[in-house]
Amino acid sequence: MGIARPSGIVNREPVHAVETNDTLDERYRKLARSVGCIVSAGTAFGTGWVVSENRVITNAHVVNAIDASQTGSLRDVIIDFGYGTAQPDRHKLKILHWEKDEHPDVGLFEFLSPNNQMPAAIPWRGIIVVGQPILLIGYPLKMLYAAHEIQPDYLLAYRSLMDNLNRKVCSPGEILVFDPDEFWHTCNTFNGCSGSVILAEIDEQVVAVGLHECGEWTGAAQNCAGPDPHAANRAVTLRYGLMLP
Repeated sequence: MGIARPSGIVNREPVHAVETNDTLDERYRKLARSVGCIVSAGTAFGTGWVVSENRVITNAHVVNAIDASQTGSLRDVIIDFGYGTAQPDRHKLKILHWEKDEHPDVGLFEFLSPNNQMPAAIPWRGIIVVGQPILLIGYPLKMLYAAHEIQPDYLLAYRSLMDNLNRKVCSPGEILVFDPDEFWHTCNTFNGCSGSVILAEIDEQVVAVGLHECGEWTGAAQNCAGPDPHAANRAVTLRYGLMLP
């Protein structure tokens, strides 16, 4: 998009499992309950979260992956808010809308049988500030990749990701730069974190400001933010129009 992204930024912060992170601010922990793993026919495909009453948002490329899968099916999709724990919390979904060309990279599901036991919607605001501290919550998923040489700067983040695969994690970072449709950030993530919520504190309220989309390989783990200006993670800026079919 012709945006010059800052270089020289390495996020050495480890990720932590939400379930065992005793230092996580209770406001973030409460919102984390509304983040789940998107599963079809027993296979996990990515992350989603409750964006409005009865609606779950994820990436369009997550929906496309289910649609193209030999094992998954858009007729058999659930979101599990307790995925990776001893207390699963599964709810059936039906597809409402997704951008098949992935521009923007947004897909919407709705609950098949909504009830008062559903997690609450995460409030969101389309306010992006460069340098804003953020926290990504999502699911790095166990997948097979060829071994790559791990650069020293990434070791801590990489090891913490590997220690928390298939668990709901929180990954701190900051916003680097943005345009009206997308922004780039430094939260360390992995495959499966597509569709994660990105939270920030704005006017003393914790809200969603973005939908994590993708990243680049940096020599440690896919999507780890690193010194290469093209290796920062990309997220979709939340706007009202994205919430509607």
